Amino acid sequence: MYFCIFLWSLLFFSLSPSHASSLRGLLGYSFPNASLSQANTQGSSHKPTTTYLIGLEYEILPRIAFEIDGIYATRGFQQTINTNTSEISLQGIQIPLLLRYYLAPTLSLGAGGYGARQWGSYQISTPSGLTQGSYGSTYDAGDYGVTLSLAGSIPLLLGIDFLIEGRYVYGLKNISHIPNESIYLRDYQLLFGLSLF
Repeated sequence: MYFCIFLWSLLFFSLSPSHASSLRGLLGYSFPNASLSQANTQGSSHKPTTTYLIGLEYEILPRIAFEIDGIYATRGFQQTINTNTSEISLQGIQIPLLLRYYLAPTLSLGAGGYGARQWGSYQISTPSGLTQGSYGSTYDAGDYGVTLSLAGSIPLLLGIDFLIEGRYVYGLKNISHIPNESIYLRDYQLLFGLSLF
């Protein structure tokens, strides 16, 4: 489904000369966290992780653009149960769909939703070593939620802008399959890259 959305967006981008369109590629860091609800458990931030974004944006009204992105990132959290601390890492892709409003030609706000899918195995890092687990029994591989964005750009050359963007990703799905426990993923993302138009 996500792949079909991406192909449709690519086709729209290539066949829409009447709309101001841009292709963007960004690299940066995520600062993953989670909201945990479990007895005798405390949650804290996961270490920062590298994040990659490729996206398409096209103007639909003056000052308003639609954006679809593909983001590869590691999400996760640290949890302390009694005195035992472990770090949970979940690798996968996010597909945000945003409406972006331009406050000025080089400054914009974005808001929308995202769907995410983790793949492979999740990792559990403890002082005694690293282990892996399969999705399904403990954690769900799917997630969805809200994405908020603040972005700025600096013109470099004709048709090329340098971008800097901050995002907040707010998960709305409880990914825990453990009874009487809830885990909602949260992320801050800081991204840098180029926009071609």
